Amino acid sequence: FYEWRREGKEREPFYFTLCDEGLFAFAGLFEYWQAVPGQSSPDDVASCTILTTEANGLLREFHDRMPVILEPPDYAAWLDPAVED
Repeated sequence: FYEWRREGKEREPFYFTLCDEGLFAFAGLFEYWQAVPGQSSPDDVASCTILTTEANGLLREFHDRMPVILEPPDYAAWLDPAVED
């Protein structure tokens, strides 16, 4: 992912990966709201957000927040719509 560091009016992008450059997942939430329950409508809204947390030592110099990065054993629980905890 990218984080931008601001210096005056300039912004510089910094690219972050895992040490092994492998894939990783962010914790996020998805919501679909129907204006008329059970029927499609142009007023329906699909939205999503990436959850953030306090930046760790590596990212702190770029921003005070960072995405919540999930551990692979936690992927299934985050993707299971039956899990509500």
